[in-house]
Amino acid sequence: VALRRRYGAAVGAYADTAVLFLVMGARLVRPGGVVALILPESFLATRDAHGARSAALSDATLEALWIPSVPVFASVAVRICVPVLRRGVVASGRVRLWRGSPPQLAATIDADADVLRAAPTWSHLLVAGSGIPDCELEADGTLGDWCHISADFRAQYYGIAPFLVDDPEGTLDPSAFPPLVTVGLVDPAECHWGRRRTRHHGHPWEAPRVDRERLVAETDLGPWARARLVPKVVVATQTKVVEAAVDVEGAWLPSTPLISVMASPARLWHVAAALLSPPVTAWALRRWAGTALAAGGLKLSAAQVRAVPSPVPGPQWDTAADAVRQATEAGDEGERRRWLLAAAAASSRAYGVDDPAMVRWWADRLPRRR
Repeated sequence: VALRRRYGAAVGAYADTAVLFLVMGARLVRPGGVVALILPESFLATRDAHGARSAALSDATLEALWIPSVPVFASVAVRICVPVLRRGVVASGRVRLWRGSPPQLAATIDADADVLRAAPTWSHLLVAGSGIPDCELEADGTLGDWCHISADFRAQYYGIAPFLVDDPEGTLDPSAFPPLVTVGLVDPAECHWGRRRTRHHGHPWEAPRVDRERLVAETDLGPWARARLVPKVVVATQTKVVEAAVDVEGAWLPSTPLISVMASPARLWHVAAALLSPPVTAWALRRWAGTALAAGGLKLSAAQVRAVPSPVPGPQWDTAADAVRQATEAGDEGERRRWLLAAAAASSRAYGVDDPAMVRWWADRLPRRR
């Protein structure tokens, strides 16, 4: 309460309070003076740090930004950044971006102070000069215009834990014991349930299922389970590309933090093709990079998935959707990858991006087979 009285809107609900030292420094330094502060890299991207970013630029101009992208302090695993502010207005409107340790000048970016102050994130600064392609997407609205997109929370994650059973032999009735699909089981156009070990609530599982009868009888999670056991696309988080898989039968219960995208069953492959498109990964990184645990990763929220541009309907999107289906049904990894790359090329063209380099960049980020 005291911090909010002093700093007002600069205090975000879940923002690291370290960011307030940057706001305070920008207010206390003399006109023309410089403030540089070591902060978590997430300062550049999180929603709850927006108020602090905006408040700091009310008194100062962002002059430079250092992003080491490698551990700097032996005892601290958190990735850091160092924004450099100068009190007062600087006429140039350019930000020098430094990378590595020791720092090397990587880029000089046009960055209008008013635009930065209003920007929901500074992720575009974080990824500048890092090799992430920049492109304009041709779109017809967003996925949120025609899909129902939901994320689950701790209540579901912890609530189902007592009702998990392992079924490595595949003897249980899937309608009574639906598979529990975790983030670690989802790859682009593929779900590894029953073929890859996973963890939930600190325990390893070969083929986790949920005892639905007991879940309904002993908790209030029955309506949630019924709402999730429908045809859908599930989207993983903490990934290097947007990773999505199609649950055609509506058989999977998603485990937090998977995001569920519900649409007409006839359009689910189109949803997956849009999410798996290389331009969408590049677009998302330029808006929300910096919040994932791994450097260069994505941690999308349901709201951010709703904001994903929807391609203009046409034959390229249809071709991409069919290729994603073929990748899902492929009999071996080589065939699956060929169909994935075909989907990537067609979906890129559906967004008006006909650039083989974009597809190669995306392909290099695909998860390696475990």
